[in-house]
Amino acid sequence: MGRFRFDELTEAALVFAFGLAVCAWLAWYGVEKYAESRADAIAAANMVAGELTDALEAQLALRVRIADMALSRVARRGRPDEVCAGQILGASALADIAREFALPSLLAVSDARGRVICADRPLPSTDISIEDRGYFDDLKRDATVEIAFGAPVRGRVSGDPAIPVARRLTDEDGRFAGVVLTTMPVRILADAFEAVRPKPGGSVTLYDDKKRLLARAPMDDALVGRSAARAALWDHYPAADRGNYEAQAAATDGVRRIVTYSRVADYPLVVAVAVSESDTLADVTRRAATERLLLAAVAALILSFCFLLAWRLHSLRLTRGAERQARLDADLQRQAAIEQARTSRRMALVAENTGNLVVVANAEGRIEWVNASFERATGWRLAEVLGRKPGDFLTGPGTDKATSAAIGRALRERRPIDGVEILNYAKDGQPYWLRLEIHPVFEADGAFSGFVAVEEDTTERRAKEAKIRELSERIELATSGAGVGIWTIDVATRRTTWDATTLELLDLAPGDDGRAKEAFASRVLPQDFVRFQVKMQALVREGEDLDGEFRIATRTGARRHLQAKGSAQRDAAGRIVRVHGTIWDITRAKAVEASLREARKRAEDASRAKSDFLAMMSHELRTPLNAIIGFSEMIEGQYLGPVGDPRYLTYAGDIRQSGHLLLGLISGVLDLNKIEVGDWDNGMRPTDLGEILGEVHAIMAEMTTRAGHKLEIAAEPAATIEADPLLIKQLVLNLVSNAAKYTDRGGTIRLSVARRTDGAMELRVEDNGLGMRQDDVKRAVEPFVRLHRDERSDIPGLGIGLSVVKRIVDLHGAKLDIESAPGRGTVVRVAFPAPMAIEKFPTLGPA
Repeated sequence: MGRFRFDELTEAALVFAFGLAVCAWLAWYGVEKYAESRADAIAAANMVAGELTDALEAQLALRVRIADMALSRVARRGRPDEVCAGQILGASALADIAREFALPSLLAVSDARGRVICADRPLPSTDISIEDRGYFDDLKRDATVEIAFGAPVRGRVSGDPAIPVARRLTDEDGRFAGVVLTTMPVRILADAFEAVRPKPGGSVTLYDDKKRLLARAPMDDALVGRSAARAALWDHYPAADRGNYEAQAAATDGVRRIVTYSRVADYPLVVAVAVSESDTLADVTRRAATERLLLAAVAALILSFCFLLAWRLHSLRLTRGAERQARLDADLQRQAAIEQARTSRRMALVAENTGNLVVVANAEGRIEWVNASFERATGWRLAEVLGRKPGDFLTGPGTDKATSAAIGRALRERRPIDGVEILNYAKDGQPYWLRLEIHPVFEADGAFSGFVAVEEDTTERRAKEAKIRELSERIELATSGAGVGIWTIDVATRRTTWDATTLELLDLAPGDDGRAKEAFASRVLPQDFVRFQVKMQALVREGEDLDGEFRIATRTGARRHLQAKGSAQRDAAGRIVRVHGTIWDITRAKAVEASLREARKRAEDASRAKSDFLAMMSHELRTPLNAIIGFSEMIEGQYLGPVGDPRYLTYAGDIRQSGHLLLGLISGVLDLNKIEVGDWDNGMRPTDLGEILGEVHAIMAEMTTRAGHKLEIAAEPAATIEADPLLIKQLVLNLVSNAAKYTDRGGTIRLSVARRTDGAMELRVEDNGLGMRQDDVKRAVEPFVRLHRDERSDIPGLGIGLSVVKRIVDLHGAKLDIESAPGRGTVVRVAFPAPMAIEKFPTLGPA
């Protein structure tokens, strides 16, 4: 009895030891699997961050190089006094360089004492010094330093931070003579970083070699310019100009990040791209949790199985008798028979209800049973096909003989058939396609008993595939004929596929789509590559639609302008699985656009030449006219003594009148031309229309009284608008003069100003003179159009006054309305929109 317990306990211990060993192996496997998945996820994150770092480093290097080129251009001009010679804080040479390099901020020059002596635009003060700035001290102390970057400072007007960039200026002896400087707005860099920042939880940061934070996305004004000396980055840089590491939890937000950094070209700048570790490992963590639960469940099942097995061994020892063992065997056999019967019934139900065709044949390949799906698809009933071979009545003229022969050989050799497709024919002659799976059946003793065939009807699928192929061929034909290429990128494999038209447009060989990135980079101009790559990455990672232009250099050296558009395709879970798009040649459109710009420039040059000619001729004609008018007035007034013949006085009056007429013509044409070309001083400021009317009344009162007219004024108090007072005065003078000319003696001219219900300020000039027909109202505002010439030849003027009024109204964004009728006078209304403040444009002082 004691030995029996010892053996029983030994077997139970062995079973449980085996179970524990399996559980330990599963635990080890789970830990190893998690470590491997974590390493793969971090490697993928490092690769993504590395690509972003490359793109940002190239973009930053380009921005800094442009600023450096502008500073170098200024530095080559010599000492600060030579650069600023003859200029007063706003050097045109500096402005030209700033425009040439499209600098977004101030370009300025200082002398050796740090005093800013000139800039490319007016400065808020003439007493500005940068002597206390760190970059000025670096350039002054160390002759080997030619370019320096300063801590971000805030603009004196905008208040936005900007990064100073300065270059050393020297005299003929190589001694320090001052600096030339510009700034890079932090907001522009932060916006560029934000466009490519890994989201969520990621960041992009720019540092200088003094461990200062210069720019960051997401933007945080409180961090800009502060020291980042405690950042983990400096444990790795400058030991290596490029690399990556896993950072500890940040003090600001407690987030652990995976960081990739790189030096920006040859400049003392470092860009770092950080990806949130929790975001990177989110999928790995979720999978690990699921796997841990599964492993725990498996371990529990294993231990339960071991317990049951141990208990079963114990039971078997208690039931040693042959009689009980026989009963147990009988029970097991009966249970197996029952289970086999259940299985057979289930399989029969499955075969009867499945959509696939099921055929059971004997060892000779003759049919013993078919399911209902077979009868529906073929039209043959079970009773009609019993004992027949399928190939004798299902094949037809379109059936591939080689496929039929291969199937026959496999059946004779009792080999399984999987995935073979063949064309069969139904009882009514209708063809259909089948995908065959035929398996030989062997009994328990190994004897061969026949075949079971499961056949899938693939007719509809093949028809759809044919339609897809036809549609693809049509699309390819259409796009090829239109010169439009099609491209696709598989996000998972990073495989790029280009059609023949795309390869032709990019001037690439057919095999180049296998190395898409290198082939594309070999053709695109460097100045377009980084910008286009940023847009492409936004499409692949964020799903933002692509719409961009770029230029390529062909193998013959020719340049092409190409336009590309693309969109993302997502799966049911919303993940981007592939992106696809089109590309076409816009070189000719660009050439037409350039020619139109050139034509417009020539037209503007011609218009400017006309204006210059008119301005010169008006001066040349006015000078002698003033002398003619002056001397004619002296003769007419007999200032130097009486004139003998009174006819001379009449002639002198005619000369004076003709001179005034010609002078008025010249002045009107010049004023009209200056307004047309925009050559007028923009003196927009608050203007009281009541005061304007008062000044016009004082000027015109004597003339209107002499002509026998009554001039009346009515204006609301505080009738103020934003306008140029000189142009408004000229507008009112022209309207009053025009009304006086076309009003008979004894008439009335009324001037009034009032605010309308919609907030607009309305100026009205009303007379009871000759009036106009409705057809003449539109012609009246055209230059050199004089109405009533046939019936009234005594009306002076050349028809310029109202055209000048129309131009002044348009310049102010106002509305001109003329209401008139023959014999009933004219009402002219000028409606100025509701007053608005004029926008002030700030200028940025030196950092």
